[in-house]
Amino acid sequence: MGAGQNSQQGPDILELAYAGNNDLRDDPAIIASLQQAGKINHEGFAIYLPQGDVSPQNMPDLNSVKLPLQQFIGLNDIISYNPENYHLTLTPNAFNRIDVLQVPVYGKPFVVCVDRIPVYWGAFWTPISSIPFDGFAIEQPLNNQTNTVTIQTGYPTSSFFTGTTWVDDWTIQESFRQAGKLISPPEPPLPQSVKGYELYSWLQDDQWNYTLITGTNRDKTAQEIVTAGYSVNTDGWVNIHVIGLNALEQVISLLPAGEFVTWLSGPRSNDPQFAVNFALPPADDVAAIKAHADQNGLNLTVFFPGS
Repeated sequence: MGAGQNSQQGPDILELAYAGNNDLRDDPAIIASLQQAGKINHEGFAIYLPQGDVSPQNMPDLNSVKLPLQQFIGLNDIISYNPENYHLTLTPNAFNRIDVLQVPVYGKPFVVCVDRIPVYWGAFWTPISSIPFDGFAIEQPLNNQTNTVTIQTGYPTSSFFTGTTWVDDWTIQESFRQAGKLISPPEPPLPQSVKGYELYSWLQDDQWNYTLITGTNRDKTAQEIVTAGYSVNTDGWVNIHVIGLNALEQVISLLPAGEFVTWLSGPRSNDPQFAVNFALPPADDVAAIKAHADQNGLNLTVFFPGS
C-alpha cells in the first residue's frame, strides 16, 4: 500500500493506491476503512509511457519511475485479458494507438501498473527492429486483424528473455477479474454449504459491489463483507467479492445446483467502524440475477428492505 500527494493533480487531492501482499500494513480493517472512505484508487490495470527521455537501456528503478497523469492503455481500452497466453484484446481505438506509436528500433518503455502502482516494466518493440530485447515486450501489430497484442517475454523470441515472469502477478489478474475482463479456464465449482450462502450488495464509487459468503449461524461483520478478495478455502469457507452484474453472474454460475442463497439488504450485526449502506441494486438487476439463479437450479431468496 502506498500513500502520497500526486503533484500532477494538485496539492488538495490525496490519492491512495493498494496492491495486496502479506504485510501488516495491508490489514483488512485498514483496507476496508479506506474503501468506505473512497480513498483508494480503483483505476485497476493500466499501461503508462514513463515521463522523461528514457529508453529500455536507461530505464530507472520502478520506485523512481515518473508516471504521466494520463494512462496510455486503461481498462476501458481492453475487451479481455487471457493469462494463459498473455493476450490483450483491445478496442479498435486502443489497438490503433499502439499501431501508430512512434517506436525506435531500440524500443519504447512502458510500465504496467495496478491502481497506479508499478508492477513491472517492459518495452514496445517495432517488428522491423533487429535489436534483441531481454525483457517484457509488446510488439507493434503487423497486419493483425484481431485487435489483439501479446505481452511477450523477450524480442524477437523468448530465448532472449532473462527476467522473472511478473505478468502472472495476482493483482493484475484480480483487476481484470473485478472488471469482468479475465479469460481463464473454468473455475472449479464452489462447495456445497450446509447453511447455504449469503449474498450482500452495496453501491460504492457508482459501482455495485457484491459479496457471496458462506452461510453461518453467527452474525457476519461488515468488515468481512466489504473487504475485497476471492477466497475459497479447503475447509469450505467461501468469501468472494466482485464488482458488476456480469461478474456476479459468473460467480453464481459456480454454485452447485440446488444450493440455497439468501440475498440480504444488510448485515445482521451493527459494526460502527464500517458503516456501509447495504442495499439492493435496481429492480432490473435483481430480476436478472434471480433469473440467472433459476437457470442454474439455485434457490435464491431476496429479502427486500423492510421484509
